[in-house]
Amino acid sequence: MTVLEFGDVRALVADDQPFVRHSIKTILTRLGVGEVLEAGDGVEAATMLLGSAQPIDIIFCDLQMPGRDGIEILRTLSDQKSEIAVVVISGEDTELIQAAVMLAEEQGLNILGSLKKPATADKVNAFMQRLASSPGKKAHFPNANVSPDDLRNAIGQGHILPYYQPKVSMNQRKLISVEALARWQHPDQGLINPGVFIPMAEQNDLIDVLTNTMLDQAVRQCVQWQDAGISVQLAINLSVNSLDQLDLPEHLVNLVEAAGFSPSQIVLEVTESRISDNPTALLDIATRLRLKRFSLSIDDFGTGFSSLQQLQRLPFTELKVDQAFVTGASQDKKARSILETSIDLAQKLGMKIVVEGIESKDDWELVASLGCDLAQGYFIARPMPGRDIAGWLTDWKGQGQ
Repeated sequence: MTVLEFGDVRALVADDQPFVRHSIKTILTRLGVGEVLEAGDGVEAATMLLGSAQPIDIIFCDLQMPGRDGIEILRTLSDQKSEIAVVVISGEDTELIQAAVMLAEEQGLNILGSLKKPATADKVNAFMQRLASSPGKKAHFPNANVSPDDLRNAIGQGHILPYYQPKVSMNQRKLISVEALARWQHPDQGLINPGVFIPMAEQNDLIDVLTNTMLDQAVRQCVQWQDAGISVQLAINLSVNSLDQLDLPEHLVNLVEAAGFSPSQIVLEVTESRISDNPTALLDIATRLRLKRFSLSIDDFGTGFSSLQQLQRLPFTELKVDQAFVTGASQDKKARSILETSIDLAQKLGMKIVVEGIESKDDWELVASLGCDLAQGYFIARPMPGRDIAGWLTDWKGQGQ
């Protein structure tokens, strides 16, 4: 990471303890953050958030403050439909902190996670890396002024490209798979948040053409890697809106094989919280996708309300644990318990287990000790253009020596 990555970022540190504010501000300044504001209580923080002439990108918000506490600040941000990235900081017990994080998530905030005091450079750095690496976390991205016609044109003109995030085996540290993630590089507005254009695609009958262009580009990239001696599986997200088309299995087979790839090397990830919209059609299509030798992954496992029922009904081959139960689980007893239970369930069902959200060495070591198959997260690699995979792979192999 370079200083220039954060030169245009404005941060607010809201905490009633001067030492904590100074410590976080010093760390952010050393990371190259363009401007770091401070608020000594909740009233001052709210005033800055609502009255700032320039947008604030990220707030480090203490829970226990005079005037207005951190929960009231979160409510203010939610009422304003703010896209500011939020890091909850507190010296309270872990369960209380996690309750605040879940509240922020339910309020629809861009919550990056929590930081238990004292704040260290490594912890703050990890949140800033997440902010820089994930378009959905930067406050100004979701405010992009784009229309369905803009999206349609972007797809047609090749402005939406796949970035690839590696998945590696836990026992051998070997590259096994890459997940293709859509990135829209707008010529005038920069990166557009996938949280904006993916729902837009689903709501305007563009999701299928978007999936097609992503899959076509990604499988051709995989063929190029294969020719260069890098053989990987490809994971790609499949919208639930596509899972009511009875000809989907044939269509995907034709698209993949036309590029010289094999369906057996494709993992289709379906988000668990949305897969019950049309259960009969879903069961039909999912079964036929498996017959065509595609693998099926239940993504974001644990975030919906029908996980066990879906595991019983549908022919999934892989369970992907949501990062909410992985990142920081070495310090969070509840998250660790859910993680352990999910892994045990997948193993008993004979499913491959993938964990996302590995952001630290502690996360890696915990997941390795629990017997997971594949790991994914910023500790391993951030999403990157296809041309960067070979260089990353060389570096990654070097780290394992």
